[in-house]
Amino acid sequence: METNNEQAPVNIHSNEQILLSDLPKLDHIVYEPIQKPLLYVNLLVTSMVFLMAMLGLVILNFMVEELRRFMWLMLAGNIFLFGLIAWFEIKSFNYRGFAIRNHDILYKYGWLWRSLIVVPFNRIQHLEINQGPIDRMFDLASLQLFTAGGSSSDLEITGLSPTQAADIKAFIMQKNSSIETDESE
Repeated sequence: METNNEQAPVNIHSNEQILLSDLPKLDHIVYEPIQKPLLYVNLLVTSMVFLMAMLGLVILNFMVEELRRFMWLMLAGNIFLFGLIAWFEIKSFNYRGFAIRNHDILYKYGWLWRSLIVVPFNRIQHLEINQGPIDRMFDLASLQLFTAGGSSSDLEITGLSPTQAADIKAFIMQKNSSIETDESE
């Protein structure tokens, strides 16, 4: 007796429903946290901007006599705004993270307005690792992922150690080379 080991042909015109309960759950993903020194870098840059604004207000105070009576109010407003932005940065920092899966990379961020970016490896055209002078002082790097059709990066993961950035870049490049090899066969 002969057995038929062939599978039934797949109907490409089929459009079967997929239930939401059958979809993979994103809330089960464990995200890698961003390096803590990034918080210090962001607070340092914010502080420098607000110190320059305060300096500008002081200079303006000496140049325009009519503003002198509002000087304390303007300085207090500047300090309040700095505190608010610093608090927001601290709160939102804990919501940043990334995860690497077999076929894609995920990046989440945002405290009030949350975002999740998913970039499939087979869409990535090239990658860049960047380190500015302040990043180097804190031993940080960022990894930019570029997909087809754009001149700007589609995803930038900041707050990585240089080793993490290099390891992720090498992993994605290795994945892309194996995808290309599979497609050419």
